[in-house]
Amino acid sequence: MTLKVTRLGTEAEGALEDGRWSKGVLPGEDVIVTETGVRIEKPSDHRVKPKCRHAKTCGGCTLQHASQDFISDWKQGLVKDQLAFHGIACGDLSLVTSPTHSRRRCKFTGKRTKKGAIVGFFEPGGRTLSDLHECMVLDPALTNLAPHLRQFCQNFGSRRATIEFWCLVTDSGIDLAVDGLSGPVTDGISEVTQWAQTAGVARLSIQGEVILSFETPTLRFGKVAVVPGPGSFAQATVHAETEMQAFLKRHIQDAQTVIDLFSGLGHLGLSIVHLCNVQAWEGEADMVTAANLAARTSGYGERYDAKCRNLFSDPVPADELNGASAIVLNPPRAGAKNQAKQIAESDVETLVYVSCNPQTFAGDAAILTDAGFKISEITAIDQFRWSSHVEVLAAFDRS
Repeated sequence: MTLKVTRLGTEAEGALEDGRWSKGVLPGEDVIVTETGVRIEKPSDHRVKPKCRHAKTCGGCTLQHASQDFISDWKQGLVKDQLAFHGIACGDLSLVTSPTHSRRRCKFTGKRTKKGAIVGFFEPGGRTLSDLHECMVLDPALTNLAPHLRQFCQNFGSRRATIEFWCLVTDSGIDLAVDGLSGPVTDGISEVTQWAQTAGVARLSIQGEVILSFETPTLRFGKVAVVPGPGSFAQATVHAETEMQAFLKRHIQDAQTVIDLFSGLGHLGLSIVHLCNVQAWEGEADMVTAANLAARTSGYGERYDAKCRNLFSDPVPADELNGASAIVLNPPRAGAKNQAKQIAESDVETLVYVSCNPQTFAGDAAILTDAGFKISEITAIDQFRWSSHVEVLAAFDRS
């Protein structure tokens, strides 16, 4: 029986008219469901040939079969639909897309095998590891690292367990954090050193401990260079990070004091510390320490102060927010419901919200708009190309 694909869900899975869901399809297509999968009978005009040979087996990209115009419209729709659910009109919503080969951060998984080793990403479903030999998304430095990681698995890995490689391209080279080894490698430190030199790794950490550092890894935010801890979070692409920083600067002009909530390593707050004072709060102590040290080292210690605080269970209260020129809010996917309530009760009139989840963003936006805030500018960022993820930048004002 031929079935019509009616729409895509939030994870890019297609809804069939009989209520079932299927991956790899597009709205408007006619498909036949078989025991082995779905056969496309009538393809969409937006269907294109995937550019990567791993498109069907790698779980990193779920939309390489769709045109860029379709993906952009669909991701904008994800944001608009979530806001509309809460009765919020957003007006014009633009979308910017990070270039191919620009993702600087990823987690590879590796495993030693009988014939050698496999390094890559899990296939859709998360059980089978797909060996990676090319990638349209990753910075070439990360793709070129994969063969060296296979050698690492062969030299130090086990066939019984997988190894996780947290990779970050920094201004001074690749910062590599390794987890999952079955035993210590310090006894073979000379072999590890030789491997790291051959791989071109700037710093190597194993199980959270820095083992080798040939170059100090740094990330530059505005006029400040930060040394991230092993496995620290960073925006996936420099392009997206630059868009976020420019968006923030447009909305904090003439600000005296800006409060940065969920500040991370300071990729937003430190980028404006040469323009105003910044008070930051972040839940991860290591990132707070790194940001404060970077501010002091760069001569901005008196203008930047980060504190460690769990903003989910212990949000900064309204009376501590009062008087700030603006707030920047950049929570993880869970959103910032409790903190948004405190912002709503404060006297702050300008807020820049950076979100990685349109659903929780819309819920928090409802709290803010109920308190008199209005969205003055909103932009979506597609820094996770060919995936279902989309970021949101929104400026809220009330006066």
